[in-house]
Amino acid sequence: MPTAAVLLLSAACQAKPTDLTTASAQEQTAAANAACAVLDQVVQAASERDFDALCTHASSLGICRFQLQGNEATVPATAPTVDCVKFVAPRDGRVGGVVLVVSGVDGAGSAYRSEFFVIDTGNGV
Repeated sequence: MPTAAVLLLSAACQAKPTDLTTASAQEQTAAANAACAVLDQVVQAASERDFDALCTHASSLGICRFQLQGNEATVPATAPTVDCVKFVAPRDGRVGGVVLVVSGVDGAGSAYRSEFFVIDTGNGV
C-alpha cells in the first residue's frame, strides 16, 4: 500500500503566533478558507502533474521531491474531500495552524485519509 505524503507548509516562526483555538468564529472561518485555498493550489498542481509547483508548498522541497520519486502514479487525480477542520494551538515554540483532514482515492485506486497542515507564514498562508 503506498504511503501518502503529508505536505507541511512552513516558513520562519512568527514572533507572535495566532492561537486559532481561541479565535472568533469569523477568524476561524477565514483561516479555514485560506487553508482550503492552499489545498486547492496543491490539488491544481497535482492534477497538472506539476510536481515542482506542488513541492513549493511543502516545508521541505527536497523531502517532497524524494517522497514523490517512484510514487508519481499514486498522486490523486481528483481533489480530496475535506472531512474535518482542526485548529492547532501554538505551544513550546511551535506555530499553530489549521489542519484539514482529507480523504479520497489515490492515483493507484487506494482509499486514503490524511492531514494537511497549513500555517500562517506572516506573508499570508
